[in-house]
Amino acid sequence: MAKRSNEEKYSLLGTIVSAIFVVISFIFGIVSIDSSLNTRKIDKNIEYLKRYEWFQEMYNDEKYRKLFFTRLKIRTYLNSSIRVRLLVKNEKARKKFLQLIELEAEKIK
Repeated sequence: MAKRSNEEKYSLLGTIVSAIFVVISFIFGIVSIDSSLNTRKIDKNIEYLKRYEWFQEMYNDEKYRKLFFTRLKIRTYLNSSIRVRLLVKNEKARKKFLQLIELEAEKIK
């Protein structure tokens, strides 16, 4: 087996790191194959979240409900089933989402 030069090792390492980044990006929705929003998927994710009281309270407030249909950042967030499931399972993710909702609500005042 031939020894690799340091340059070859760093090149291989860079390729591996890049591949890992791409995989993680796809998982967390940073990079998307299709940049269009899927309205049915968003509606399905909203229906899923309506099972939870914290979401129902927000959704039933007219001030926030319209954001789910009009604000691109929120719709983009809700377009990812992974992020939606994380909202249910992770308190920190939920707090960040609620901050996003508040920020978007402030923009339309």
